[in-house]
Amino acid sequence: MTVPRRHHWIPQFYLRNFAIPGTADTKSPKVWILHRREGEEMPTSIHNVGVERDLYTLFSDDGCPNYSMEHELSKLESVLGDRWFWPRISTDFVDLGDVTIRKAIALFLATLFLRNPSRRTDMRNFHNELCHAIESSPKDVFGSPTIDAIVIGKRKVPFAEIEWEAYKRQTNQDFHHHFVKNIRESAGKLANELMKKRWSMLFIDEPLFVTSTNPFIVIDLEMKPFQILGKGAKLMCPISPTRILCLDEMNEPANQYYPLQDKRAVGLYTCLTWINTEGFMISPRYMPLVLQEMLEFMDEEQRRQKVSQQRRS
Repeated sequence: MTVPRRHHWIPQFYLRNFAIPGTADTKSPKVWILHRREGEEMPTSIHNVGVERDLYTLFSDDGCPNYSMEHELSKLESVLGDRWFWPRISTDFVDLGDVTIRKAIALFLATLFLRNPSRRTDMRNFHNELCHAIESSPKDVFGSPTIDAIVIGKRKVPFAEIEWEAYKRQTNQDFHHHFVKNIRESAGKLANELMKKRWSMLFIDEPLFVTSTNPFIVIDLEMKPFQILGKGAKLMCPISPTRILCLDEMNEPANQYYPLQDKRAVGLYTCLTWINTEGFMISPRYMPLVLQEMLEFMDEEQRRQKVSQQRRS
């Protein structure tokens, strides 16, 4: 049996919703893409978006590959991408309070977040920052850090020099192993926490919303992308070009659908998507048109802020 080696962190059934009109039902649906920092806009097959070779493959010391994580994710996608389920979520007005529907969407969001290779980058960056902080701390006469414990978030972790020596020698292969292992261990826990938030759906009649290779995002500008369960975090995930799912802790009615009354506000959600990805923005529409709408929104917002400042002064 041939084992897929190209692993997608953005499910194909999800990207198909954002396909350029006329290509969605073909063997190779296409989307418009634009990288945040490099390259020009272009149409490309969804098979080439959000993909990395052996992203979920674990290799033993003798080089033997383990594809179990890819198989598990593929099974989940086949269930979530069912023609009965996902088309309803992305186009209809389903009951967001329905436990079965809510569990399925929460698991989709949790895996969407955890399987993104940016989580592996987060692990590596945290490792480097922690190593720098400890290596810069005071040392005893033997050159060992004079630290009793390390505070990580709300946890206080006792400092053990022997474990520290092993930790700071971690390699890219170690980070990859932790990344894959974390998907399996944390998906259920994260989904349960997402279930507790207030859910609402923003919708629009025309297919104007965009997505990205980092679709499930924290929209609080003062928070880091990985602080998805941070206190008061506001979360957003484009479900389709006409639906954006929002999760927060606001004291407002839950499981509601809110129409976007002013189409000019589409630029706001495009902007939020744009600034929260280091990869590609993805759209079914001609990308220069999408960028024009975003820039017009930003210009209008700057004008409003300028007028507001003038009034205050």
